[in-house]
Amino acid sequence: MERPRLAKLSALGSAQGAALYFVELSIIVAIYIGFAEAALFLPASNPSGTPVWPATGLALALFLLRGYRIWPAILVGSLRSSFARIVREREFAPQFLALTARWM
Repeated sequence: MERPRLAKLSALGSAQGAALYFVELSIIVAIYIGFAEAALFLPASNPSGTPVWPATGLALALFLLRGYRIWPAILVGSLRSSFARIVREREFAPQFLALTARWM
């Protein structure tokens, strides 16, 4: 008689799979934040906006390459960069609108 198998540790299959997923998301968050901060150095007519947002291109490329599983990392990176700019510039409305536009 065969013993029933125990349920898997997580939806990812194992503790190692979950750890690798967390590391992958952490790396993506760090890269997204780096791209977002680097975009602020691009010349623009308005200091609150940039003509190009490289982090969006990164997010699109990662979605195409890695699939929908990486959306939490993009969300965290986007929120972190937006809230950092709100704190830095003390302007809520323009940054909230930029965050909303990025998630449409």
